[in-house]
Amino acid sequence: MIQNSLKTTVLLALGAFVLTACESPENRAAREAQFNGQPLNAVIAQIGKPSAQTADKVVWSFKETETQFTPVYRYNQYGQAILVGHNRQNLTFTCTYTARLNAGRVVESHYEGNSCMRFAPKLGG
Repeated sequence: MIQNSLKTTVLLALGAFVLTACESPENRAAREAQFNGQPLNAVIAQIGKPSAQTADKVVWSFKETETQFTPVYRYNQYGQAILVGHNRQNLTFTCTYTARLNAGRVVESHYEGNSCMRFAPKLGG
């Protein structure tokens, strides 16, 4: 069971790497800075209502936990795979997007977390 859990973790990490590797560092930086210079209302229209707000700072955040079930197979004497159970793994996805404001416009922003696409959508649609 531990070996299967390790395989699942490695596959998830590899999948995240492959998805991230498709985007150049320049494109990622541009995507993460896309709201800089925009009025706060335009940002809210695109990514939703913030979690917290002061006069000079706005924060959007989320945390989700999903349970992933990976099938466990054994092989019988005829070489046929037989499902014998599942490994259960809880995955937690988080993101905090913090934007500093000046006169109602985003002047600087920062992302922290492992799943920030909802707050940093792809550029160009």
